[in-house]
Amino acid sequence: MTKQELNRDVKRLLKKVILLRSTVEASNSPFLDAFYEQINGDVKKEFLRLYYADKDFQAMTKINVLTMLHLNLSYRYVALHQFGIDIGTDSLK
Repeated sequence: MTKQELNRDVKRLLKKVILLRSTVEASNSPFLDAFYEQINGDVKKEFLRLYYADKDFQAMTKINVLTMLHLNLSYRYVALHQFGIDIGTDSLK
């Protein structure tokens, strides 16, 4: 997976989550079960695929790293004490 594909897929994942949230907020409870099925099914699989494709966050842009952090804080796909533990500090020097 190239850097462009990775960053593109993170943006697509965020758009999908925003669309799911807006559908639930607009219609209240009828779509709530479907929302959680999507969040715990397809969205979780895609999040984990993207996370493990670049665990050290070297290929992601800053906005996409923040997007992944936001999604993980919202839905806890990866334990918080393990999320981003492999971030490379070599580029900070």
